[in-house]
Amino acid sequence: MIYRKWSLLTGPVSILGGIVGATVVAHLIFL
Repeated sequence: MIYRKWSLLTGPVSILGGIVGATVVAHLIFL
């Protein structure tokens, strides 16, 4: 139960983190 709730919390956070990381890398490359 705890593991399921943890996975539900870390799923969207990891996706958002990946998007933010990709945008930061893109800005560093293009700027």
